[in-house]
Amino acid sequence: MRGSSLATHSRLAKSAETGKPKNETLEAFIAYIIKQIGSTEYRQYIATVDGCISDVLQDGQLSCAYFVSNVLLVFRLIKSGHCTVVSTLADMLSCDWRKTGRLLPGAVIVWEKRKQASGISTLHIGLLITPIVAISHVDFYGTVMPHDVHYRFGRDVPPRKIEAIYRHPMLKP
Repeated sequence: MRGSSLATHSRLAKSAETGKPKNETLEAFIAYIIKQIGSTEYRQYIATVDGCISDVLQDGQLSCAYFVSNVLLVFRLIKSGHCTVVSTLADMLSCDWRKTGRLLPGAVIVWEKRKQASGISTLHIGLLITPIVAISHVDFYGTVMPHDVHYRFGRDVPPRKIEAIYRHPMLKP
């Protein structure tokens, strides 16, 4: 194939397992998410609120959207970083993210409202790396951690209902 670049050939390389073209953006996205496990860098965001300097993420108690939006921003899948699930979703929807019913790697999951360790009841948002494993910023531990798709860390933890799943066309398997 004369005149075609090595990058083009690489993007069209066939996966040995599936015979489908590889999505290098998805592979890089998943690898980047996995490298965030254990990170505490998303615990604080200092801003002026009502004239007072404040950590709006409450030392990691409200960091899930900050983590997810900053990962999406690195890959230019949204326009800016956010501190709330609602503003993250609004940005996602304006940037070609669409609701889906499929649990596929690269999807964004939104879980039902539930009381955080701080006592605040909020939605939770995370990133899917396999059909059964998600990664999010976990308030109780104050760090980015893997867990199952129902946000359980053990058998005694009740499942958290998935409210919505979103996919971006650039992250199709």
